[in-house]
Amino acid sequence: MASRRITYLGQSLEIAYIKHKPNAASTSNIVFLHGWGSHKELMLQAFGGSFADYTHYYIDLPGFGASSYGELESTFDTSAVRGQMDSSLSRKAESPKVQKVDSSMPDTQAVRILDTNDYAHIVLAFLRALRVRADIIVGHSFGGKVAVLCAAIEKVDSRNEAMDCHATATQCLAMTEKNAVSEKVDSRGNAENVEKTQNEKVEVVFDKTPQNTGAKNVFNKQATSGRIFDEKVGLCSGEQGDKTWVSIDAASHKLPAFSQKANAKTNNEDSSIGDIILLSSAGIIYPKPLKVRVKIACAKIAKALHLRLPFLRANDAKTLNPTMYEIFKRVVDEDFSPIFAACRHNVSIFWGRDDKATPLESGQQIHALIPSSRLFALEGDHYFFINQTARIESMYHTKAWHIRVFGKVQGVGYRKFAKAKADELGLQGSAQNLLDGSVEIFACGDESVAARFLQALWVGPSRAQVQEVQSQPCALKQEWLDRSAFEILT
Repeated sequence: MASRRITYLGQSLEIAYIKHKPNAASTSNIVFLHGWGSHKELMLQAFGGSFADYTHYYIDLPGFGASSYGELESTFDTSAVRGQMDSSLSRKAESPKVQKVDSSMPDTQAVRILDTNDYAHIVLAFLRALRVRADIIVGHSFGGKVAVLCAAIEKVDSRNEAMDCHATATQCLAMTEKNAVSEKVDSRGNAENVEKTQNEKVEVVFDKTPQNTGAKNVFNKQATSGRIFDEKVGLCSGEQGDKTWVSIDAASHKLPAFSQKANAKTNNEDSSIGDIILLSSAGIIYPKPLKVRVKIACAKIAKALHLRLPFLRANDAKTLNPTMYEIFKRVVDEDFSPIFAACRHNVSIFWGRDDKATPLESGQQIHALIPSSRLFALEGDHYFFINQTARIESMYHTKAWHIRVFGKVQGVGYRKFAKAKADELGLQGSAQNLLDGSVEIFACGDESVAARFLQALWVGPSRAQVQEVQSQPCALKQEWLDRSAFEILT
């Protein structure tokens, strides 16, 4: 285990991490962010044997694992808070919270009560200090919120402009003015200004009192328009509307560039955050059950009476120190709907079908909100990924294509030929004859393998006469991945 000390808003933080390099020749990086109450070792245990072509960075977020926060050694420069409350920033959010670490020790300095925005800035400062680009950033639960917000803040920082998100009555993003951020690392990775975040940062503010009546149905109608969601397989199965076909040149056999959704626009090549993988991410707010609401009401009454009743705390908060408990209360009800909607990175969303902490419906809504996303539902609960990382890696790298083959391709054994070649190359999917005389093929797998498959389709069986092959990227169907082999449909 290693650690790196960074300075954030005048506070010195020791961030513990593990660097794991399965392949000495790897040049890309993958960063893992654990969930609330977890630690880097859990993520290492799960993913240490996967994504072998990447250098792994497992981070303990402040207050978890070996990255302490809110303990006696923590210090905080309160002048940094006053400096941050610059009148040039138009905010509707509450002022940053600070509290004493231990009221019995009057000389102990106050510590900042962090929110997810702070955690994202800390992760970005840490990565810049190490001069690491996160080609993939993986976030579980709370770590998923941090990962998406890292991408949003990093885009603001890199372009030096405010994020243009339009707030609704229940979902608010506080906008920052241009030049609000001084922390910059140039394209060569020079990090001499990494610690210039003492007085300035981009702040995203969340409405923590979302409406609970009526909003859910309205959201579903708006967010899922134009998409077909197959609840049986838990995966978005396609897009409605016009299709753009690409005719493949017989000489080049090149597949069109992959895009996760037809109209998604991403530009992450120059960003320090690449693709995002979400594992049962938090960020979608639902009305709390009656039992939880009663516990919250009792806790508020007990607090007013200066009574300490630890049994009223949520399970995620029972072992927290006072500072982390205040942070927990601050982050637990953040509504990330506008953050998800503003995300322009490629996002692969994985979820446990039996997840009770963050139900599958949350994943469906996140998928509906993020333009360039895809959703995979796997067996398991909130920690479904622990024994399924190899499958997650395979699904992450899997891409799908819709292929049409024209010419003399029916009644000549073309579908059997396509199946044999797909089975040989390890592709999943299906082939069927269409009424117009063409053969329709859906294929999913690694892009380089799919290119070889396309070359074979141009040749076809000996009795076939292939005149044209059209191909376009399409949404994955999980039913293809669940099949043991390529299928011929009748």
